[in-house]
Amino acid sequence: MDTNTRPDAVAWIPLAEPAPGVTVRIRATDSHYDAEFAVAGDFVNSSVRTRFEWQDTETWRMILRAITRYEEDDDPQPEEAFTADWPDSPDPARLRFVIGEASRVEIHDGSDSDVFVSVPLLDGQAWITESMKRWDANRADFGFPEGGPKT
Repeated sequence: MDTNTRPDAVAWIPLAEPAPGVTVRIRATDSHYDAEFAVAGDFVNSSVRTRFEWQDTETWRMILRAITRYEEDDDPQPEEAFTADWPDSPDPARLRFVIGEASRVEIHDGSDSDVFVSVPLLDGQAWITESMKRWDANRADFGFPEGGPKT
């Protein structure tokens, strides 16, 4: 994991409480998009980067909607946790959402070591609402309009 946060990355999505905290930062280059998953806390202070495609931003929104539906389900003790990985790309560095009795986000480093950090997610729907707001606000700036990137 890389401990150097890119200065030109935009803090896009806060996922966990400030300590430990998880933030997804994104940046665009002329040829691709990068995501940086940053974890900050007393025990760990690190980040990992991955590339993603503009289509993955729609996957992000679908994951947030699926988490909302799962949490709003009438069954208070679903038998299986909901899991989803982001981004859906060949690069193995990823976030894994595990939503259930103890909801968390796992930050996988993408190496052959299978090392990951697990952090409890914020309680309730506030983090999802905040993520959706930031997603909507930043999407056009990063070339993610409905239906595809800016041409």
